[in-house]
Amino acid sequence: MTASLVENLTASSDPAWDRLVSRGGVSTVRTVKVEPAGAGLPVDTPLRVWRKTTTTVDIEGYTNYTETPTLQVELMLTDTDEWRITRILGL
Repeated sequence: MTASLVENLTASSDPAWDRLVSRGGVSTVRTVKVEPAGAGLPVDTPLRVWRKTTTTVDIEGYTNYTETPTLQVELMLTDTDEWRITRILGL
């Protein structure tokens, strides 16, 4: 992720984290699926792409459950030829 995105995320509350902690939970990522973002978002360019990410997360704690969050992420190519996440939609 870019430094500005990391700063933004660490400064914000995360309801999923709060729920996990309040239930004494431990999360395990079971699957991650990444695919083109589809309609409604800008088209891919050589420097910027959008992807739809779907993750299956198993939670074990006072209450056992599974979550399947889906996020749209923007990735941009840096000057050092690394792809960095610059935006996350769906949080």
